[in-house]
Amino acid sequence: MRSAPISPCLRLLPAPVQALVQALEERNPATAAHGRRVATLALQLAEFSHRLARPELEQVFLAGYLHDLGKLVVPVSILEKPGPLDRQEWEIVHMATTCGESLLRPYFPPGDPLVEAIRNAREHWDGTGSPDGLRADDIPPTARIVLIADTLDALSMHTAYRRPSGRREALKVLASGAGSQFDPAWVELALRLWGEGVRRPGPAPTPIPFLHSDRQLHFEGQRRRAA
Repeated sequence: MRSAPISPCLRLLPAPVQALVQALEERNPATAAHGRRVATLALQLAEFSHRLARPELEQVFLAGYLHDLGKLVVPVSILEKPGPLDRQEWEIVHMATTCGESLLRPYFPPGDPLVEAIRNAREHWDGTGSPDGLRADDIPPTARIVLIADTLDALSMHTAYRRPSGRREALKVLASGAGSQFDPAWVELALRLWGEGVRRPGPAPTPIPFLHSDRQLHFEGQRRRAA
């Protein structure tokens, strides 16, 4: 099967990272396609906020695209299992975020916001997520956006081990998880963007702050390293 062409935005990344993306495209096209959809949804949500500068939007897109890169080390038999995963299999799948971080870490400076966002893409607002149990504003904003986009796509699309629930039902999951699994302010924006007729229970969330400038990716530097 011919793999999808690499996104122009990914060409800003170091060449070894582009090679990892291509490897995922060839090894598990469904996972790679999910990453592309998550990147698109995350970018749509970030743009809808009207709060993020272009470097931050690029960071959100790339984090969505790369959030499942660690599934390169997950057996295909698990990724394509035609039925529910057992506990041990889920534990292996959940290791993908830290595996993705490990794959990317050699090509980025310490504390790079893209790598941190991928590590923390499954942290929950209430501190019950993984791998570090971060909570609320300790979770990188990009990771909070990606979690919403990831959940929306995963519940809306058919997978080997889950039947799709549809966009509307997926949005209801986001609404019910606001303040526990998801950042309530970003859920509020997601419902405004995609969820006509779906309302988030509870009081209005606090406004979303700007991402801090020290979390911006310096893409010109990335381009020079990739050259």
